Amino acid sequence: MTWLLAIDTSTLTASAAVLDDDRVVVENQAATTQHSEALLPLIDEVLRAAGLTPAQLDLLACGAGPGSFTGLRIGLATAKGLCFALGKPLLAVSSLAALALEAEALAPGGLVLSLMDARRGEVYAGLFRLRGDDAPEPLIEEAVFTPAAIVQLVRERAAGAPVALVGDGVPVAPEIFAGIGSVPAGASATPHGAAVGRIARARFKAGAGDELGTATPAYIRLAEAEVKFPPR
Repeated sequence: MTWLLAIDTSTLTASAAVLDDDRVVVENQAATTQHSEALLPLIDEVLRAAGLTPAQLDLLACGAGPGSFTGLRIGLATAKGLCFALGKPLLAVSSLAALALEAEALAPGGLVLSLMDARRGEVYAGLFRLRGDDAPEPLIEEAVFTPAAIVQLVRERAAGAPVALVGDGVPVAPEIFAGIGSVPAGASATPHGAAVGRIARARFKAGAGDELGTATPAYIRLAEAEVKFPPR
């Protein structure tokens, strides 16, 4: 049995889950504006519910973004710290891919456009094909887009196939996104730790892993301060 702790802090919802080889044992979410205060208690809660101590974990997974810059830094730093202290491997997972995987029961075998609010009227976006396993197939490079730009790109790649829309980026421009698909009833607006864990588990079985010293969040774009005050 392989015990996996998976977290995601890419949005204003912190999520943590414990998985064994083939199932999600426990998962919980907490709405928060302070991941630094909410994440460790949430991790402690799911570990206790699973009847585990941190030392019993075999690996840890973290949603690497894109999303909230502060949330991503806190999430990955926490995961790295636990991995270092426990001597366990780390797997960083696309939060957009995790969001897409959650829609598998709503759009089996279909296309899913994951959209996360990037502010400034833009969205972080990734288009995925669900394949009936724990590895959504990316069809475009994840990036930040205007709603019109990502709709045009999806029209080209989807070639008329129906597209499920998921994520808290849909409300950024619902009338524009309605031109390529719809939000399935019950779709999640934020990535969950369970989906992060399922993707990480598949990568781990395939021999993948991430170096603690070099793993970084997928910010995708520069922070506003970096744009206004570039290094000289």
